[in-house]
Amino acid sequence: MTASRPSGGYAQNSSLRTIDAPELSLHGVYSFMIGLRRPHTPLAVLVLALVLTPALASAGIWLSSITGTCIDEDGKPLAGASLRFTDPANGRHFEVNTGPDGKFTYIAAEPSHYRLDIYRARHQQVTFPGIHLEWSHQPLLVEINLQKNSVRVTRQVILAESFTSEQPALATPEGKDAAIALAINKQIAAAKVFMDAGDWDRALSAAKAATEIDPTRDLPWAWLANVFCEEAAHTTGPVESMLQSCVQNYRYAIAIAPNATYYNNLGAAYSALKNWKDAADNFRTAARLNPDHAALYHKNLGAAILNYAESQPNNDALATMQEALAEFLLAAAATPPVPEAFYWVGLCHLRLAAADVPGSSYKLADQSFRRYLQLSPAGPYATQAQAMVQGLQTLFAGSRPADSNP
Repeated sequence: MTASRPSGGYAQNSSLRTIDAPELSLHGVYSFMIGLRRPHTPLAVLVLALVLTPALASAGIWLSSITGTCIDEDGKPLAGASLRFTDPANGRHFEVNTGPDGKFTYIAAEPSHYRLDIYRARHQQVTFPGIHLEWSHQPLLVEINLQKNSVRVTRQVILAESFTSEQPALATPEGKDAAIALAINKQIAAAKVFMDAGDWDRALSAAKAATEIDPTRDLPWAWLANVFCEEAAHTTGPVESMLQSCVQNYRYAIAIAPNATYYNNLGAAYSALKNWKDAADNFRTAARLNPDHAALYHKNLGAAILNYAESQPNNDALATMQEALAEFLLAAAATPPVPEAFYWVGLCHLRLAAADVPGSSYKLADQSFRRYLQLSPAGPYATQAQAMVQGLQTLFAGSRPADSNP
C-alpha cells in the first residue's frame, strides 16, 4: 500500500527453500500510555511491558509491529524525527522516533487506518492520511519517503526454499542410457546458465527440452518447476501463472519419484501462492519421508501453520498457533538446530502466554529469544529478538509478578 501526502506539506545452497516464518504480532490489549513513560525508557520496551502484563491481556485483540525507514526531501536518512500515528476514529495514537540512520521500530500497534504526522525541529509538520496498519506476524515494513511524498506499507509473508541453480544434474549411467543422461545434463546446465543471467525464456526452453528427451525421468520436471518458481521470485508483476506451472511440474516429478525434497519444494510453491493448507500437507509428507533430516521441513511446516492461523478467528488461531509451536520446537531440537526456529518458538510462547494458554510463558519466550541470539547474533531477526529480550526484562523487573504462566 502506498499513501501520498496532501499538496502543500513538507515533505526498505541448498536444494531446498525455507519459509521465513510468518509475520510478527503480539497478542494483548491496546494500551500505550505514553504519558506514563519513565525517563530513558525506550517507548518500544514500555509498550511491550504493557502489552504483556497479564492484567491487561485480552483475547480479542491481535497487535502488529512495524519497522521502517524515513527519508528526507534530499533523499537522506531523516534522524531524530518524531513519528506520530493517530487513529482518527478514536483519537488514540502512538509515537516513535527515528534513529541516526532514519530507522524506527514499534512493536504493539493496533490494526487500523492511521494519520501519520512527522515532527522535526525547524520544519513544518508533515502529514500523511490513510496509513493502513494491518495485523501481521512479521513486522510491517513502513517506508516513508519525503522526497517522493509517499509512505509505503509492505506486509511481509513467508516464502519457502526450493531448488536453486546448485541443483545437481543426473548421474551418468553406463551403457545405452549414457547418451540420454548426457543430453539431459547438457540442457540442465544450459538452464542454469540462463537462470543465472536472468534469461527466463531461454532457461524455460532448456528445461523443457530436458523433459522432452526422456519424460520418464523426474529431475528434468523438477528443474522445469524450479525455473518457473525462480522466475516468479524475480518478477515484479503478476506471478500466479508461473507458480501454478511450478506446482504442476513438481507434481509430475513427484509422480515419477516421490521424495522429501520435491514435496518440500511443492509446499514452498503453495506457500508463495498463500495456499497454506496445501503447503502444510506437503511439508508434513516431506518430514514423514525423511524423518532423519526433517528440521527444515518442520520449520517450514510451522511457518505455514502460523500463516494459516492469521486467517482464523482468535479462539481457533490460538489452537493453530500451538500446532505451529510444536513444529518450531522440533526444528529447534534438531541436530544441528535451525536457529530461526528459536526466534519463532519465542514469538509463539509470547503470544500464547499473553492469552494465558497453559504450557507457554514469558520466561520460555525469553529463553528462546536468547538462544536464537546465541546461535545467530547477526541473524535476520536479531534486532527484533534483542528488543523482545529487553522488553521482557523490563516486565520481569516490575513490582508485581508479570509472568502468570511460570
